[in-house]
Amino acid sequence: MNVVLITGCSSGIGLETALAFARRGGATYASMRDPARATRLRERAEAEGLPMEVLALDVTDDASVMAAVRAVQRRHGAIDVLVNNAGSARAIGPVWEVDPDEWWQDIESSLRSAFLCSRAVLPGMLERGAGRILNVSSYVALRPTPYISGYAAAKAALLSLTEALAASVGDTDVRVFAVTPGRFHSELMRHLMDSEAGKRWLPGIGEGGRWVEPERVAQLILFLATGKGDELNGRFLHALDDLDELVERADEIVRDDLFTPRLRR
Repeated sequence: MNVVLITGCSSGIGLETALAFARRGGATYASMRDPARATRLRERAEAEGLPMEVLALDVTDDASVMAAVRAVQRRHGAIDVLVNNAGSARAIGPVWEVDPDEWWQDIESSLRSAFLCSRAVLPGMLERGAGRILNVSSYVALRPTPYISGYAAAKAALLSLTEALAASVGDTDVRVFAVTPGRFHSELMRHLMDSEAGKRWLPGIGEGGRWVEPERVAQLILFLATGKGDELNGRFLHALDDLDELVERADEIVRDDLFTPRLRR
């Protein structure tokens, strides 16, 4: 877990995950689109003495992603861990009413970014013979979600991409996982709850159920990044899962094809 690249680090899961990796040592690269927020995180890392580099990066732009990854590789060699956390839910409402550009931005921020970043780091991982990719998805990928359809579609596609990548590298020591944080306090969730469109189309989204601390999601990602869950390659895991128990059940999970999105007939 020497060199780590994390996307979507301006707040929430990405921020907490970047801090968690940096506190464990090694080289942590935290990326986000907003230069001002990148500056604030850089100053925080310097104040805490953390080994973190902060990148203002558009992870939906292939040239930007390739340039950033190559810069990291020139300095350290292959990237050991990639956390694809970037995502947005701007298009709120029925499909026939939302702005098509915002809807597509929701697709690109979660799916295109994960594709581009994975595509950029995998050759180095395969050459080194090891690596782990963690894709942050959501349970909205598994159930009808009519009013954030772009976000839901992107997260569902991200599960498919996770399984495809895991199968593609299955005969190597590279591993790919999907994780979901559950419901947690973040800017995205606040937007869904507090925006005019959110109040109209998603009333009650913040009510009932358990809220998950971002730190717990970071712990899940750290657990998988260390290799402790490698037997669960390609699986979709929740921040509230008992990870030690799942590792003990790995043979059963693989045999019965559990923790995967499947059509049941």
